[in-house]
Amino acid sequence: MLNKENRNQLDKISSILCCDFGVADVEGRVCYSGSSNITEGDIISVPRAGEEVFEEYDIVEQNGMNFAYYNMDDSEPVWFFLSVEGDDKESGKRLLELALCAYDNRREVRSRRKAEFFRSLVTEGYSAVDVNDFNMYVGELSPDIVGYTIIIVSLITSSYDPANLAVVEEFLAGIFPSKEGYCVIPADDERLCIICPLTEENGFEQLLENADLISDTVLSELMISVSVAVGVAVNNIKSIDAAFKSAEKADVIGKMFEMSGKSFVYDKLGLSRLVYGMPKETCLAFLKETLGPSILEDKSWFVRPGGQEDEIKKTIKTFLDTNQNISETSRELYIHRNTLVYRLDKFNKMTGLDCTKFEDGMKVGMAMLVLQYLSKMQNKDNKN
Repeated sequence: MLNKENRNQLDKISSILCCDFGVADVEGRVCYSGSSNITEGDIISVPRAGEEVFEEYDIVEQNGMNFAYYNMDDSEPVWFFLSVEGDDKESGKRLLELALCAYDNRREVRSRRKAEFFRSLVTEGYSAVDVNDFNMYVGELSPDIVGYTIIIVSLITSSYDPANLAVVEEFLAGIFPSKEGYCVIPADDERLCIICPLTEENGFEQLLENADLISDTVLSELMISVSVAVGVAVNNIKSIDAAFKSAEKADVIGKMFEMSGKSFVYDKLGLSRLVYGMPKETCLAFLKETLGPSILEDKSWFVRPGGQEDEIKKTIKTFLDTNQNISETSRELYIHRNTLVYRLDKFNKMTGLDCTKFEDGMKVGMAMLVLQYLSKMQNKDNKN
């Protein structure tokens, strides 16, 4: 419950108070004592929750001692206790409040230092952090952990507000608690990073199920829109920056190719990951070989003006996404079957490929990804 740093802070507070001061669990077992009159491991009488429900910082007087209810670093709640000689009970309460304030300030400083440490470890790598800090913070993690991965939660443009990021951070910290080995930290002004431990019982696949729930849960509970990306699993926390970089790439690729699903998972990006990063010349050569030179001559295929070509592209993409099922595609697009057949025929004549056939459909599907990639890159160049 109390680590070395906790005890050092309590020792400093106790030396200033010069009275019976300590910490006991809710059962009354003393887990820290700064007084020779009370020994760690002793059982003392502490307030018991009956009909009354204690809240953090509540101060209760009992048997000549003052008790303050406190949540110690996301673990079980404890009682800070202090005994002052004489009849000045009010002074005892004030001293206990000051002790809590001093401990709280130290906890906030430690929390900020810990967040900065993990942000550097995640974004810059092991070489960027202090070895002593690494041993201190990583030493607190459970030995049952067999690996790690990263979840990046990004505010969608319409929801961008620094205040929103803080709200989402607090909300996710409740879902992914630090006492279970998770760590929720801001990666920058628009993104949160969740360091996720993997165990034999709760492995990578289980984590993916939890990741799929994040966007809907945040939207329903906070009315804030976010996107979610998951990186690769790594065996050692010293390599956690690799998980972060892959999660970043998954986020970029997922948004670029407008992929469906509740989260973008690096290991499940498929052909989109292959296309991403291809040189422009290679993409153009593939399109010329697959769809024919006429496609390359029509620049509207790349800038996406929302005209007829864009409609055909959407039709072809939906047709391939529904496993070349004409009835299903018609329902998805809310068009008549004959309209769909007309569009497919028009595309087939333009390219010389029959996308209703499996082999040609594979070529067209790959070409659609390349077209989408080039379109996004073209739009990005135009903005710059």
